[in-house]
Amino acid sequence: MIKMKIKINEEKVKQSGKYNVNDIYTKLDTLAQKIGIMEKEGQNLYVGSKYQDDFAKFGRFIIDLTSSEWFTPYVGEWLWYVDGGIEDVAQYYKTKGVLV
Repeated sequence: MIKMKIKINEEKVKQSGKYNVNDIYTKLDTLAQKIGIMEKEGQNLYVGSKYQDDFAKFGRFIIDLTSSEWFTPYVGEWLWYVDGGIEDVAQYYKTKGVLV
């Protein structure tokens, strides 16, 4: 099963004054639903539906998020759980210069 945990750095959001933390979480939920990721555990954990297209859905989610100005500066934690392993998506994109 695929899962993705996303936590926003609330302090960065408050310091910027550009967005509201709740608005960012709402945008995350809206984007996930648009892509077809319908299940969540708590506020921060998006869960795959056990279908073959879960990888494609989560891949699209990642691509859309990395190009969203309301997301990239404010990522606190971003983990992808796949087949018993954990990938630190935030760390990966920090090394690529996408996240600060």
